[in-house]
Amino acid sequence: MRNLTLADLRSLERRTLQAISEIADFSAILITPDPVRNYRTTINEHSGGVNVHLSFEIDIRLRADVRKTVLKRRVDVGALVRSSSDGKSIDSASYSLIICKKLNPSTSAIIRKMHFDFEPGRLRNPTEPKPSTHLQICGLFSAANLRMGYRPTSIDRWYPDFEKPRIPGIPTTLALLINWLLLEFQTDRSARAILTNGRWRALIGEAEKLVLRPFFQEAADYFSVNQPTNHRFLENYVYEVP
Repeated sequence: MRNLTLADLRSLERRTLQAISEIADFSAILITPDPVRNYRTTINEHSGGVNVHLSFEIDIRLRADVRKTVLKRRVDVGALVRSSSDGKSIDSASYSLIICKKLNPSTSAIIRKMHFDFEPGRLRNPTEPKPSTHLQICGLFSAANLRMGYRPTSIDRWYPDFEKPRIPGIPTTLALLINWLLLEFQTDRSARAILTNGRWRALIGEAEKLVLRPFFQEAADYFSVNQPTNHRFLENYVYEVP
């Protein structure tokens, strides 16, 4: 996301919400339709960041559950993108995923909780190095999660205050995160239908070209130009250490 403009990301996320609202198979798994139904007001086309939270009920089976016909679990996906003071660039982006063991977030155990974050090197505290794009296991609940009924104590066993190590990763968006989720859990009939939907596949192609192609191109370019002899890819490119 280093070279991605906030306007381009905002536009992509608006189109993602619109697609979710208009692709019929999403209605079978979507718990919270308001953010997608009102995508024009959920994300302002011309200003501001992104603050979206979507809840799904998905048939997610583990190896021990494979013989069960259907096992619905609650899944929450969030996107929080903060803009720079001039409103043109991305100061930070955090995409979150929570998978519950059951359907009620106030009583269910948490199977997985993770964040996919982006924070440019220019804004970081130099005493706390981290990959500019990284995966963080667990993390604290957001205010939106608490309003949904999640209990802070339900993630105590994940040690949410223990933020490290942060795992280097690739940038993501709402569409890319949801697509990955559906790819992982194709036991759900709606997931399989969405993955083969022509409109959805076209949207994923756009997201990959907008977000992933520049990321991998920059990484490849790092090795094709003359770097100082003491530079290393992980330290100087991924962590953006000068």
